[in-house]
Amino acid sequence: MKRKILAVVLAACMCAGTGMLLSSCGSHTFKTDWEKDATHHWHACEDAGCGEVSEKAEHTFDEGQITTEATDTAQGVKTYTCTVCKQTKTEAVTFNGLSLSQYGAATETAAFQNVTVTQEGTETVDGETVSTFLITKLDGGKYSQAGTAAGQVTEAEEEDAESTGAVRTALLFFTAIKHSQLTYNADTKIYTAAADCQIAVTDNDGVTRTYKDFKLTFTGSQVSTVEAAYTVDNGAGSTGTGTLKLTFAAYGTTAVAQLLYSSTYAEVVDFSNFGNVTLTEKIGDGSAVTVMIDSGNVSGGGYPNDPDVVISSFSFLTEISSAKYTYDAASDTYVASGVCYEKDGVRIENVRIGLASDDSDTMRLVSLEYDVVSGSVTQHRAYTFTAYGSTVVEEPNSDGDGDQGNNGDNGDNDDNDDNDDNSGIDD
Repeated sequence: MKRKILAVVLAACMCAGTGMLLSSCGSHTFKTDWEKDATHHWHACEDAGCGEVSEKAEHTFDEGQITTEATDTAQGVKTYTCTVCKQTKTEAVTFNGLSLSQYGAATETAAFQNVTVTQEGTETVDGETVSTFLITKLDGGKYSQAGTAAGQVTEAEEEDAESTGAVRTALLFFTAIKHSQLTYNADTKIYTAAADCQIAVTDNDGVTRTYKDFKLTFTGSQVSTVEAAYTVDNGAGSTGTGTLKLTFAAYGTTAVAQLLYSSTYAEVVDFSNFGNVTLTEKIGDGSAVTVMIDSGNVSGGGYPNDPDVVISSFSFLTEISSAKYTYDAASDTYVASGVCYEKDGVRIENVRIGLASDDSDTMRLVSLEYDVVSGSVTQHRAYTFTAYGSTVVEEPNSDGDGDQGNNGDNGDNDDNDDNDDNSGIDD
């Protein structure tokens, strides 16, 4: 009897010593997969109704991984994983500023493909202060700029992505300002660059501006504002100081209107292009007439044989800023509303122009409408322009004709007999 008991005890000890999971010790067969809860893991007995477990131990968690980045508007998540059974636990992560990856994504060129940037600043050189205000819109490869001065819209300039002033400046800043140089203030949500973070930029005129004291803000994972102070050195003894603020908004929703850029407009109203063209004109209720210009000759319309007389009819266009025009998609024309030009009590109002590129990709004026207003009298005038470069005048008008037929009695109360300016405004 004693020998039998001893054999059973020895067998039990040997079984426990092997640590084998897929073995039967008495009536227990333990699973290979881990059972687990929030604090422990173990191997459970496969036998129904048996609560025996094997190798029960507390979890051994790793150092954790950030699985959701914290932002200035929401906490992040850090996930820890048990190295034995893969049980996980999480903890909230407080936002302490953008991570390196977040900063990189927010400041790379691709982040600014659709955004509106407002640039504001002042610059004082030799006691003279100049203020700047510029709005740049970027929309999928289209870029437009428009500024204001004393409440008036100034020229709109067309530039490429990399050369668009405000964006180029911002990208230059972001390239130079390293993530490690920024300190985040959780109360103000402002990132301040280290004092030794300075960026010198020399423009095409040889003026060097050295930017410093950078302050940045972000909304979520997008740049919101960039501010900087700077010094100015023109290389010729003049120095000064300035401030700059860039504000970024309307990410993903910016729409660039089809602006009439100053360079395009200058090309359109370059009247040297009108040396060979066919135009039709309709003044008031009169009939439309055709006027042809070719190599210094004019035919039709009752004009003298002098192209300058015809062309002077449209000279007021050079006095209108391109930024005054807005694009009308319904008519595919550009409209400058209200008073556009005034001289000697006669006004040009409500100018509408149509443009098109020719075979050489030169932008041409193809239609023009406007109102001439003198006192209480308003007269509408409409023109179309065709056959640039291919018009042939076979029978030119006689010099000194002076009778413009359709244009003679135009009701604008202006003496037009000298044919100086068919617009009704003498220059």
